[in-house]
Amino acid sequence: MYNKEPAMIVTATELRKNLFAIFDQVSRGETVVVTRGGRPVARVCPAGEGAPQAPADWRAAMTRRPRLTAPAEEAFAPLDDLWADKA
Repeated sequence: MYNKEPAMIVTATELRKNLFAIFDQVSRGETVVVTRGGRPVARVCPAGEGAPQAPADWRAAMTRRPRLTAPAEEAFAPLDDLWADKA
C-alpha cells in the first residue's frame, strides 16, 4: 500500500481544527505531513505503513544484540573509582 503521490501538508493548527477529516483521509491511504513554523514535525500515515515492529520481530532483533562477555561487576569495576570520586 505505497502511495506514490506527494503527501498532503497541513499546519499543526489545521490538523487540530480538522482532525477527524484528516484521519478520514489517512484511513483512505493518504499520508499527511504536519508542519509547525513551516518545518515538518510529524507524519501521519495509515497504521500499516508506520506501525512498530511486531513483537516476534522485536524478540529476534534482541537476540542479535551484543552481550557482555564478562560479569557486569567485572566489566564496570574500572569505573568504581571514578564514580566514588563523584559521590
